[in-house]
Amino acid sequence: MLHPEPSGRGWPSDARMLRPVKLAERVAMAIVHDIAARGLAPLAMLPPEAELLATYSVGRASLREALRLLEVQGLIVMKPGPGGGPMVAGVDSRHFGRMLTLYLHVAGSTFRDVLAARMAIEPVMARLAAERRDGGHLAKLDQFLAHPPDPAVRPLRQMRSSLEFHAMVNGMSGNPVLDLFGQAVRHVYTDRQQGLAYPDHLRERVIREHAEIARAIRDGAADDAERLMREHMSEFVSVSTARYPGMFDELVDWF
Repeated sequence: MLHPEPSGRGWPSDARMLRPVKLAERVAMAIVHDIAARGLAPLAMLPPEAELLATYSVGRASLREALRLLEVQGLIVMKPGPGGGPMVAGVDSRHFGRMLTLYLHVAGSTFRDVLAARMAIEPVMARLAAERRDGGHLAKLDQFLAHPPDPAVRPLRQMRSSLEFHAMVNGMSGNPVLDLFGQAVRHVYTDRQQGLAYPDHLRERVIREHAEIARAIRDGAADDAERLMREHMSEFVSVSTARYPGMFDELVDWF
């Protein structure tokens, strides 16, 4: 059974007094609580509307508003057709990044600020990955090193390969908060960067630097992994700002 109210355990007593919480928001909180408590995986269906209405003792309008709130946040999707209804979507860094752009836009953040955040986060995650040295992740690193990307491929494919490498390192950190935030920040930047091509010599250097970082992580050399990632990100920022100077003073837009 779904719980009609979130438990609230661990919440500061004054946090709920900041503003009145609408009924639909309370229902949305309860649904999220139950998704987590029951360990519902992505693609799992929530109960049908009639059961949800009975569980929460609310009207259809409040329930549908709650589901819409969760759909906008990317936590559920509404499956159409027979047997359809609310379906768990899972945690997705792109949805989180989209929500983040709204706050960054209102806060007056620029893409220069976004890059600065990446420079702070990614070296730390490379260090954590080297310290952790998970067996399954080491196999991925060996696979990456055995089959490096081809610098001769089209620029957009090489860019995608680069993003996949950084996502892999983030996931190896073992810290889900840093992983989610780091990937969301990267989405904010790369969505704006789409279509910006880099010269062949830079693509070759990126592949070489990625391999150096991968070897440091594989070997458990945490200091080297952090240093190499910081140097890699610093060089990336320098080249990017030189080639596309106007972009980095642009205000982050909500996408």
